[in-house]
Amino acid sequence: MVLEAIVSPKTARQKPWIIAALAFIFVIIGVLAADFLGIYKSIVAITFVSMPAVPFIWRLFDFEEAETEQSVVLGSRTIARHLPVILVMSMFFIGLIAGFLFLFFTLSPPQNTQIFEVQLNELKNVGVVSGQAIFSLDNGRFTEVFEMLFFHNLGVLLIIILFSLLYGAGAVFVFTWNASIIATFIGMYAKTVSS
Repeated sequence: MVLEAIVSPKTARQKPWIIAALAFIFVIIGVLAADFLGIYKSIVAITFVSMPAVPFIWRLFDFEEAETEQSVVLGSRTIARHLPVILVMSMFFIGLIAGFLFLFFTLSPPQNTQIFEVQLNELKNVGVVSGQAIFSLDNGRFTEVFEMLFFHNLGVLLIIILFSLLYGAGAVFVFTWNASIIATFIGMYAKTVSS
């Protein structure tokens, strides 16, 4: 794949910001390709964004397995050993969010509705109630909303674990999906506040 050829796992660990930039570029390319195809744009965009990252992430984890560091961070060898990969994955996630957010603000409203249709529906299902609880904590529904959001996110975590065990690319898909949801939420919130 392209990402695998552009950046090696070793380079990614040394310069994780490169991964954020590449994730941003792949969001742009994936969303534009989905828009060009014209069918199921929301899901196709997530798929096209996830596909180039899968081989790279597999290679990153293989590289991580092969190279073990003996340094200690905060008394833990586990954190020290995996900190570079956690940083790379965090930068990948930030790059995805930045790419989706950029497109959310630059696409026309009809394109936004088509590209982010599934994400907007998910936010309507989950976010409307949570928004009420966040801005009025004394309304007595905070605990109910917190439990709903907690169990929703716990379900997402279980799906990621299941996809990781059954099909490694599924975890990347869910990772990308969550980045698109966060970007859509930030975009909707920014538009609401500015109007």
